Amino acid sequence: MSPEAWEEVKVEPGKYLETMKALRKGGLNQVSDLTAVDWKDRGVIEVIVHLLSLKPGEDPRNTLGRRVRVKTEVERDRPSIDSVTPLWPGVNWYEREVYDLFGVDFPGHPDLRRIMTHEGFVGHPLRKDFVDERPKRQRVIPSR
Repeated sequence: MSPEAWEEVKVEPGKYLETMKALRKGGLNQVSDLTAVDWKDRGVIEVIVHLLSLKPGEDPRNTLGRRVRVKTEVERDRPSIDSVTPLWPGVNWYEREVYDLFGVDFPGHPDLRRIMTHEGFVGHPLRKDFVDERPKRQRVIPSR
């Protein structure tokens, strides 16, 4: 396997937290990203986490460390997956972003609330069926 390659692990939602704990214990000590994809036609939202194994003080651009991509699918109508914030505190904002933009609940998160939209915002803008019901704003083009 090339040093640039990512290992990929697909996990059932019920095994997600257990798997993430094992990966953390196995030396994957940094989350470089946590995001989601709405697969409306399949009725799932896929949560994707990118993990890196870095030694303390090591440059994160180092391509020789272990890289693992973890994917899990949650039901689209009630998306929920355990928070991994207790394992990697820096994932806090990533989970909040996925909560806000896709509507995925993260039980165990210390402060799960919207981060990209305001608290009264209706819906989740990155869902495939999201319709923006707000009134259209008129575009103003400055004169020269």
